[in-house]
Amino acid sequence: MLKLFRGMLNVIYFNSPYLFEDGSRISYLAQFDILRYQTGGKLVKVSDIGLRYSESSGLLRIDVRTPWIWRDPRVPLNMPSESGEPLTENERLDLAQKLRVFIAKHPKKYDRLADL
Repeated sequence: MLKLFRGMLNVIYFNSPYLFEDGSRISYLAQFDILRYQTGGKLVKVSDIGLRYSESSGLLRIDVRTPWIWRDPRVPLNMPSESGEPLTENERLDLAQKLRVFIAKHPKKYDRLADL
């Protein structure tokens, strides 16, 4: 029942945060040109994934060249944070899978995520 409810929320609120079964979420923040990933659970970690505009396709593309890091919890969410620790390989693969799901829901806005 909860899975059906979450699916309905993701369809109704198309441009709001996409919620995953594990409680994590991805949201687009236009003012910073990033996708913000938040883990679920009691200890919430946040990672900001940069976006670049692709002139050739006219779509936003996830920046895979810059390292994906966890935000420093002492930095306010409305300020950039580049001092956190990098994601582990398993965390990066999990996030990449979730980004692929998110992008599949928005094919006219985001370029396909390249293999990592």
